Amino acid sequence: MARRYDVQGTKNYLLAAIFMLLIGIWHLVDGWFPRPSVLDIHPKTIVIKAPSDAEVKEINVTMQQEVPESVPLMKLVSSKAPYEEITLNMKGELNPKSKVHSGEVTGIPVKRRDQVTTGQPLMILTSSRDSYYLYNKTTAVIMLLGALICGIIHRAVR
Repeated sequence: MARRYDVQGTKNYLLAAIFMLLIGIWHLVDGWFPRPSVLDIHPKTIVIKAPSDAEVKEINVTMQQEVPESVPLMKLVSSKAPYEEITLNMKGELNPKSKVHSGEVTGIPVKRRDQVTTGQPLMILTSSRDSYYLYNKTTAVIMLLGALICGIIHRAVR
């Protein structure tokens, strides 16, 4: 005859599942659907725009090149007197709180000696070394899988 044991169940797996579910949802939102405040600090793309009407004097970078934030990307000469030289870098376009320190050049829609107007896009960079989104996506997947496993274990031992 089989013996019947009356073992008291525990809610530890249920609590762990709820905790992992909450953390997983938080990271899922931050990784795939970031708020505008997060995008200011961790931009995915950086668009370098012309600060004033000018002519492109020189372009110091090439496509697919990785550049730090303070490296001069492009030099412009203003089209109105006094003719001053304007040096553009990535740091000038970033929020002071930004965590991005380098980028990869993915687009240069202008050429040398082109006339540009105020606000015209001159260069497009992608933040290449910012692991914020990768971390959040990975953590979301791990936490949601952990929540599922803890939920299954809770149902099995209940």
